Amino acid sequence: MLAFEGGADEHGRPVDATWTDRQQVLEDLIRRPGPVDIDFARFLLVQETHSHGHSWGFRHGIELAAILVAEHRQVQDVWLLWEAVYRSFDTWGIMPHQLLYSAGVERTRRHATDSDHPHRDLLLEDLRKLSDVTDEQVEQLIAERRRYYAAALEALDDSAAAKPNPAEDAAGRP
Repeated sequence: MLAFEGGADEHGRPVDATWTDRQQVLEDLIRRPGPVDIDFARFLLVQETHSHGHSWGFRHGIELAAILVAEHRQVQDVWLLWEAVYRSFDTWGIMPHQLLYSAGVERTRRHATDSDHPHRDLLLEDLRKLSDVTDEQVEQLIAERRRYYAAALEALDDSAAAKPNPAEDAAGRP
């Protein structure tokens, strides 16, 4: 139900039939305190990465999924995060590249250097561009981005709740 389902609309524009369901799940998860199941977070990030590679523009779901993965601080996730950040011009320009260091600056550099991953040299080049990032800054970024999204979603909920329903009268009756 949440897996990427790419296609085209009647005008030939790319669409992902499941993005709204996935977005709702991501929004619900980002509102909850604490980390979510790592395998589920990875699955959601992979689906969002596929979706962003298929379509145009940027939806915040990919950053929400990246935050949920980054919170686990697993060094092997640098490849998933790198693919998400560099998936498109839009993701590259909007997503925080510091998420690549979610497992720690030195630990991530060692992992990338020792890797035989086909994109190792590209990742190492990208990491060099982030040479002044510290572990504390990365931890702060992840926490701040989660708080930002949770607060923004809460504000949207409050705004929607405050709007009068045009189908109801002033007393709230249909």
